[in-house]
Amino acid sequence: MGLKENFCTPVKRNKQPKSIGIWMEDAQQARLIAFLSDPKNRHDHWWEEERRARREAKRHGISREELWQPPYLLSDQMAHALTLLFISGLRSWEVMALRWDTIHARSQTISVLQTKLGANPGVVGETKRIYISEEVQAVLDQIPEVSEWVFPTTGTWKKSKSGHMENMQDSWERVREHLSLPKIRLHDYRHTAASEAGDHPAVSVKDLQAAFGWKTEQTANRYLHSREKARDLRMQDVTTQRMNRLSRSDATIPQSETPPRVRKKPGKKRNPPEGRDSLKNTAIKNLPARVKRHES
Repeated sequence: MGLKENFCTPVKRNKQPKSIGIWMEDAQQARLIAFLSDPKNRHDHWWEEERRARREAKRHGISREELWQPPYLLSDQMAHALTLLFISGLRSWEVMALRWDTIHARSQTISVLQTKLGANPGVVGETKRIYISEEVQAVLDQIPEVSEWVFPTTGTWKKSKSGHMENMQDSWERVREHLSLPKIRLHDYRHTAASEAGDHPAVSVKDLQAAFGWKTEQTANRYLHSREKARDLRMQDVTTQRMNRLSRSDATIPQSETPPRVRKKPGKKRNPPEGRDSLKNTAIKNLPARVKRHES
């Protein structure tokens, strides 16, 4: 027995944004990497300079107002984590949960879980091996190995249950506001890295799928912009060849001939319009003789 009314009809699907991710432009990437690599934007460097300035002011007896620490400053650990996230294209939770025993320096790979943590919570997925470049290895060499985690929770604050870093968003929001960047998420680091890799003409779909750990080729095809660029170059070549061919062809515009002048046939000459005096004389001639004598 079927239902008389379909209760699913009034249910509306939530509207999805047109673009779920953005890519950082070259100017934005340059500002970000310059900020992360500058030691002046670190907590330790700022405090060292501030203490030195306080000692100098006290030694010379100068009254100096003590400065407050800027909110956009980063710790060495957070700066390394953001730099690693920017270069490698890993997910934020993959960087925060990175362990030293998953880094294979000999094969230059990192072993991480292939299942998305946010999409399938609690599901243990297969591990994937991602190639790490020399730039990523240079960042890892700067991090001291004090725990099993690459980015453990340190300091006097309460440590997390997992034992590793669990929050990068707060620091990133302060940095983003300081650099006057748009609303770029941490996951947009991954979008940018995948887009940069997809722009290379030698990178295939299989390469992107293996490098970023996607299970299907459909996701990798979104970032394979090299095919679109090759298509645009082919269309540009066709248009250029067409215009060059037309410019070399005989493009002289024929001059329009002047039409021959046609002589008009001579017509009858019209009498000029008669004046008032002539009209008066004509009228007088037509009058009867009695009237003429009277007029005279």
